[in-house]
Amino acid sequence: MTLPDGRRLEVPVPTETADIGPGELPTPWHPVSVPGGAPARSALSSVAGVRRGVVGRGMNLAVWTWDDSAFAWLAGALSTERFAELVPALEGMELRRYLLPNLRAVNLVARPPRGEALDPALGAGLGAAVLDIPGELLEVDP
Repeated sequence: MTLPDGRRLEVPVPTETADIGPGELPTPWHPVSVPGGAPARSALSSVAGVRRGVVGRGMNLAVWTWDDSAFAWLAGALSTERFAELVPALEGMELRRYLLPNLRAVNLVARPPRGEALDPALGAGLGAAVLDIPGELLEVDP
């Protein structure tokens, strides 16, 4: 690691790591009502931010919204199965979904079955994926 003054520090590799948890929500979270309105086909990025990160043998796909009702829709719309439909390259990988209500985000962690390295472009098109989105969400600017 390089510090602001230019000094370099060696950061040791962790010798112990925690297992990935089951991805369950803490019990106090309760979704607000999901927005209504006639569904319209639109890109996921029209109602949510999308970010991906591929590091070695694993990746994260994060999708977040700007209000609680949009998060309630997102939490219901993006199951692990739906992520795999929207990003076909995830087929055969171990997928774990984490709901992060305090951030209004859904995070997906994917690991390939044999530990092979992943393509850095994996998941790049998720924001452009077309979904049926409640009309009320499309009427709100982030």
